[in-house]
Amino acid sequence: MATMVVGDDPPVLVPAENTTDDGGGGSTSSDVVGAAAKAPADGMPPGVGQTGLLGRVTGAIDGALRSFFFRVGYLVAGRPLWFIIGSIVLTAGLTAGVLRLRTESRGNKLWIPQGTEALRDQARVEAEFGQFVRSVQMIATSSSGGGDLATGAGLQGLLALQRVTEGVQTTLDGEVITYDKLCHRQSDSVNNSICATTSVLGIFYNATAAVKRADGGVDFVATVAAGLDGLSDAEIKQRLAGNGDVVPAFDGGDVQRSVVLGGTAGEGSSFTAQAMYLGLLLRNEQVVKDGEEVDVRADAWEEAWTRRLLLENSPEVSGAEALDYTGNSAWAQEEAFSGAVSGDVTLFIVGFALLFVYVILFLGEFHAVRSRFFAGIITLINVGLAIGSSYGLASLVGSFYGPVHQILPLLLLGVGADDGFVVVQALDDVRANPRFATKTPRERIALALSNSGSAIFVTSITNLAVFLISSTTKLPALRHFSWWAAMGVFFDFLYTITFLVPYLLFDERRMQAGRRDCLPCVRARPSKAEKETNVCGVRLGFLSRFLSGPFARVLLNKYVRLGVLAAFFGFFGTMAYGASQLTLRSRFADFFPIDSTPAAHEEQRLAYFPTGDNFGVYTGALDYPNADVQAELLRLCAPTTGAVATNPFVETVSVDCWYASLVDATTGGVPALTGDAFYPALRTFLSSVDGARFNSDVNFAADNTISLARFTAQQRYFPTNEEEVESMESLRSLLDRSSLDDVFAYTFAFTFVEQQAVLLREAALTVGLSLVFVLFVTLILIGHPLASVITLVSVGGAVTCVLGIVSFADIHINSVSVISLALAVGLSVDYSAHIVRSAMEQTGTRRERAASALGALGPPVFHASTSTFLAILVLSISKSFVFQVLFKVLISITTIGVGFGFLFTPVVLSLVVPPSLFRSREEREAVEEALADRLTAGVSAAGSDGGREVDGASH
Repeated sequence: MATMVVGDDPPVLVPAENTTDDGGGGSTSSDVVGAAAKAPADGMPPGVGQTGLLGRVTGAIDGALRSFFFRVGYLVAGRPLWFIIGSIVLTAGLTAGVLRLRTESRGNKLWIPQGTEALRDQARVEAEFGQFVRSVQMIATSSSGGGDLATGAGLQGLLALQRVTEGVQTTLDGEVITYDKLCHRQSDSVNNSICATTSVLGIFYNATAAVKRADGGVDFVATVAAGLDGLSDAEIKQRLAGNGDVVPAFDGGDVQRSVVLGGTAGEGSSFTAQAMYLGLLLRNEQVVKDGEEVDVRADAWEEAWTRRLLLENSPEVSGAEALDYTGNSAWAQEEAFSGAVSGDVTLFIVGFALLFVYVILFLGEFHAVRSRFFAGIITLINVGLAIGSSYGLASLVGSFYGPVHQILPLLLLGVGADDGFVVVQALDDVRANPRFATKTPRERIALALSNSGSAIFVTSITNLAVFLISSTTKLPALRHFSWWAAMGVFFDFLYTITFLVPYLLFDERRMQAGRRDCLPCVRARPSKAEKETNVCGVRLGFLSRFLSGPFARVLLNKYVRLGVLAAFFGFFGTMAYGASQLTLRSRFADFFPIDSTPAAHEEQRLAYFPTGDNFGVYTGALDYPNADVQAELLRLCAPTTGAVATNPFVETVSVDCWYASLVDATTGGVPALTGDAFYPALRTFLSSVDGARFNSDVNFAADNTISLARFTAQQRYFPTNEEEVESMESLRSLLDRSSLDDVFAYTFAFTFVEQQAVLLREAALTVGLSLVFVLFVTLILIGHPLASVITLVSVGGAVTCVLGIVSFADIHINSVSVISLALAVGLSVDYSAHIVRSAMEQTGTRRERAASALGALGPPVFHASTSTFLAILVLSISKSFVFQVLFKVLISITTIGVGFGFLFTPVVLSLVVPPSLFRSREEREAVEEALADRLTAGVSAAGSDGGREVDGASH
C-alpha cells in the first residue's frame, strides 16, 4: 500500500500518462519497473520535480500518515500489555459515567425542536390552565358490519359501554381508584359538577332533571337512560341528525356531529350512522421521573379499563352484544410500545450473535494456524470497550439516551468489525510478502498498521464528521444520537489501535511459532502449519484472488463496464426521481405495532372520524373593558362569521367563544359591556346556565382581572403534514395581524407540527452538509481532488438511491427516517472510500490498479458489509415502526453501498483513476522496507528496547 519514501521528500505521484489503460499509449509496466530499478540508493525515485505541487501535496499527506501509523504501531507493539491494560482501565473509568445515564422517552423532548413558539405557548398555557387532560376512547360499530347505530338499541349499547367504564376500579398501594376519582370534571348548564364525556349521549342529557347518586353526585348514565326512555327510533334519529352540522353537548354547548357520529347519511327520521365515538376525560397528574412522564394512578386505572374492555380475553359487555368496538388509552399505547421494544431486544441479541459468529469465522482463515478465533473475540470485545466508553462519556456530559439509541451497538459493531477486518487483512498481506519474512512480529505489526491505519483513519474521521454535522440538527433525538454515535466511532478507532493491535502482536507470535488458534499451547504439525490451503483444500486468500482476478476481469471488461455504467445511471435516474417524490408524513399512530389495540383503534378512527385537532385562541391580560379590545375580540371569535371561523383551515361551525356568548346573553349581540360594567357582567354570565360551561376557559389573576382566556375551534382534517404546517402558520399569521397585543393560537398538536415544519430542511441540511464534509475530509486525508470527487460521487449516488428506495418503499420524511439518513451517509463512506484510497496506492494500468484495489481492501469491506447485513436482517420481523424504518434504510444502504463500492467505483477508477503514489510494486515494497528499517532504527537509537524483548520471546 502507499507509503513514504526514505528521506525528507514525499512519495511520488506517477503522472496519468504513465498509467494508461491496456492497449493505450504511454509507459508500459516493464518501463515502470525499469524506472524503479534505477531509483537512487537512498530510496528517492527520480523525476520528483515532474509531478508538480499536487503530487507533492498528495505524497506528503500519504507519507505523513504512513509514517505516523508506523510509529504508533511500533510503539503499541513494543508495550502490548500496557496498552491493553490501559484500554481496559480507560474504559472502566469512562463506563462509570453510565451511573449518570439519563433516559428520555417524552415525545416533546425527543422529536420536537426545542425553544419553538409552540413549546413557549405550551408552558404558558399549562401554567395558567394546568396540564391538558388525558382520555380513554372507544369507537363502536355494528357487529353485523355496516349496520345502522342511530337507533335506541345502538345508543343502549353505547350507554352500556359507558356504564362498564364508570364501574372499573383498581387498587394501588391500598387506595381504591375509581373513574369518579380520576375523571376530569366540568360544569353542566346548571353548574352540576360532572365527569366530562364526548359522545352522542350528551344529546339526551337533561341537566335540569339530572339523576343524583346517594353521595349527591350526578349519575350521568341514569340521566341519559331516562332521557332515552320512551323515545322511538324515528325520534332518536331526529335528535341525532341535529341542527345541521352540530348537535347538543352535555355542558349546554354544541359539538360537531362529525366528531361523535361517523358514516352518517340522510336527515331527519331517515338519518343513519355506522359508528359512534365515546371519549371520557381524565385528569392529568403526570410527573417526570427518570426522563419519563408518569401518572401512576391514571396508568393503574387505564390498565384495569383496557383489560376489562379491549383485550381478546376481555368479558363481553352486557347490553352491548350488538356492537363491535375498539379502544385506546395512554396505558395501552405504552404497553404496545414496550411490547414491541421487548421483542426487538430478542432480535438484537440474535443479530449480535450472527455478527459475532461471522467475525470469528471470517476474520482469519479456516486453517490450523491462521484461523483467528480469539482475534475475532478480541475484535468484538474491542467494540464492547467502545460502546462502554461512549455510553459513559456521553452520560457524563449530560446527553440523554433515547429509543433510537438501541441501534447504536449494532452500528458500532459494524464500524468496529470493518476496522478489524482492514487491519487483519493488512497484517496478512505483510506476512505473505517474502520481503518481510525476516521482519520481527513487532515490525510486521507496525507495517500492517502503516498500511491500514490511513484507510481506517479516513473512514473514521469521515464518519465522525458526518455524525458531528448531524448533531447540529434541531431535532433532539437525532442530535443526541449523533453525539453518542460520534463518540462511539472515535472509540472504535482508538481501541482498534490500543487494544486489538496489541493483541495481534501475540497472535502473530503464535502463528510464527506454529501454534493452533483455539489451543495456543499446542503446536500444529509443520505440514499443517505451513500448508497454503485451508481445511477445504482452497488456497489461502481466496476472496482477495477472486476479487482481483476473475471478478475484476469480468467487471472491467470493456463491454461490461459500459453495461455497469448504463445500469447504474439508469438505476440512479429512477431512484433520483423517487427521491424527488418524497413527501412529509409524520404521524404518531405510525409508532403503534400493527397488531396492537391502539393500531386497530386508529384504523377505525381514520375510517369513521377523520377530524382535525381542536385548538384554542388565547388572549392574555388585555384591557378587556376597552371598547376597541372587545370589538377586535369579537371580530376574531364571532361564530360562523369571525376571522377565525372563516379561515380556510378551520371548521366554520366549530368556533365556541366565551365573549360572543357573553354578548349574546347580556346585550342581545350588541357589544356594550365597556368600562366598569364588564367584569360584573362576566361574573354573572359565568354562573348562569348559558355561561357555566365557559368557566374552564377564563382564568383570573389575583386582582380579579383576566390573566388568560381562550375560545376554541377545530381545524379541518388534513391528509398531509404539509397542510398541517400551512394551517398552523395561517392561524399564527391571522393573529399576528390582530390589533390585540397578546393573542396566540395553541394546541398540543402544534408542538409536533413545529417538527414537521423543519423536517425537510433538516433532512436536506443533514445529507447536504454531510456530503460536503465527505468531500472536505477525503480531500485533506487522501490528498487528491479526483479521488475525493470519486468518493463523493459514489457516496452521494448511494445516498440518493437509498432516498429513492425509501420513497418507493412507502417510507416518508419523518423524524426516524431523518436519523436513518444520517446513518446511511456514515455507512456508505466505508464502502467506497476504502477502494478509492487503495487505488491510490496501487501500480500498473488503470484497470490493473482498480483490480488490485479490489483485491487489497475488497475482502475486509465485503466481510464488514456482510456481517452488518446479517445483523440488520433480523430487524425485518420487528414490529416496531422505528426499527422497521431503520431496517429498510440500513439494508438498502448496505446493499446499494456494496454495489457502488464493488461495481461502480472500480469501473470509474478503471477509467479516471488518480495518479499513483508509486511507479511500481517493487518500488512500493522497497520504500516500505526502507521506511521500516529507518523508523525502527530511529526508535532503537532513541533508547526504546521494550520491543526487542517482546520480539525475542517469539523466536
